[in-house]
Amino acid sequence: MSFFTNIRADRLVTEIRSSNDPTGAATQKAVARLKDVGPGAIEAVLAALPDADKGSTMAFVEVLTGLVSQKTFPQFMRGLVEGSPRVISGISWALTSSRNYPPHMLLEALTTPGISKPTVLEVIAAQKTRFGVRELLAAAYTQEPNEKAALFRVIGEIADKESIPELIGRVQGKDPIARVHIINTLARFNTPEVQTALQGLLKDPNKLIRGATLSALQRMNGPIDIERVVRAAARSGDRRSQPRHRCGHQGQPPGNHPLPDRGAEGRE
Repeated sequence: MSFFTNIRADRLVTEIRSSNDPTGAATQKAVARLKDVGPGAIEAVLAALPDADKGSTMAFVEVLTGLVSQKTFPQFMRGLVEGSPRVISGISWALTSSRNYPPHMLLEALTTPGISKPTVLEVIAAQKTRFGVRELLAAAYTQEPNEKAALFRVIGEIADKESIPELIGRVQGKDPIARVHIINTLARFNTPEVQTALQGLLKDPNKLIRGATLSALQRMNGPIDIERVVRAAARSGDRRSQPRHRCGHQGQPPGNHPLPDRGAEGRE
């Protein structure tokens, strides 16, 4: 920031902080002029946030939102590393409100040492419609369990039928936690393709995977291989996971049968 830019930004920040009417014409004029200062105003605004009142904070966030861009994004990331809680909150608000930057930069920010990952994840969730399932999956695999779970929640919210092949293709991966999240996401799609893929996991050597698969199948309707499910439940060693199907009906051979109406069971 040049000397004169610094002076101008500081003067406008002081004008906004001293205003008694954050929505008044004079304050809005100062906000517009501070935006016009450009990226050089970001540091002055961030420095003012810790002591700003509610009205001034809203005005400063409006300025920051207008200054977010691909070029200024690193400045905001530094704020998420070095800033106070109020600075971090203001940056989160600005990044959530703006779409003037490539969303992949948020995923890349998760690898920044010392950054407030919960804040970045909140912004990612707010900007979820700008992401694809594949790029979120790729990012999730590199994260620790808490961050991985947060990204998979977003994946679960944006996944649609077009995402099914991508999810099925990854359900046999090496990361068991990621596989469980994928199984839970696939359970939303009650299609033959998904049912077949899930039933193929009933022989998985990992008890966690078998348990997640049984739970997913119990939430779905349609024909399943009862004998395979029962064997998988027995292998899991948890009788509570076994589907409560009446397989002993006379004249009803073992094999593929529809899942029971769980609501009807509760009424018996």
